[in-house]
Amino acid sequence: MPARVPSPYKPARPALVEPIQQPLNSSVVLPAAAPPSQALFFQTTQGSPGFNPVYTNMETQGQLSNPKIFVIRGFRLHVAQSLIVNGTSQQITTDLAPKFTLETIAESYWYRMFIGVKEYLRTPMFYVSSGLGVWASMAGAGGATPNTFGAVSALGAPHHSNYYKITRRPIVIPPQQNFQGELNLGPALASFAAPDARVWNFLEGDLGREVM
Repeated sequence: MPARVPSPYKPARPALVEPIQQPLNSSVVLPAAAPPSQALFFQTTQGSPGFNPVYTNMETQGQLSNPKIFVIRGFRLHVAQSLIVNGTSQQITTDLAPKFTLETIAESYWYRMFIGVKEYLRTPMFYVSSGLGVWASMAGAGGATPNTFGAVSALGAPHHSNYYKITRRPIVIPPQQNFQGELNLGPALASFAAPDARVWNFLEGDLGREVM
């Protein structure tokens, strides 16, 4: 690919862009005791209290600063994981969701994506695979104590190519255009097993900076 390509935003403009393949990512925490009816992605910056590039790489709230653009080529939704040993969740940090919590969240929420006032995707959460994280299992050696079995759960098999891809045409986020991802609660969900669960939304694609 050449170092610079014509801008996909308003192609009649003479601007070029320097494309960099990288995601935009944002995360929210769903409280176990009171799951919200709606949670918004890309509305918190990495400079916000408690946030850093692990939780989001947004530098401007809800938009890209001029002259940056982003070409979306796919979506991921990722829920932090935990280890299951003999059917018991072994919590490591407060950001880890047990297997059954993961299933409850994935089957209770639906996702949609807006750029400006236009909706570009609406689907159950479990349809948007993560393709991220660690997947492992282990078995005990037997003997006097019962064998143990451990496994890590994820939203879809953790292959990096396993995510919702856009095949018709890429979706462009222009400079300074508001956009957001949403998790919306479908079936009634009064609570889920503690602890709270962090959910990430990744937009896969190319980040570019327009240059004249």
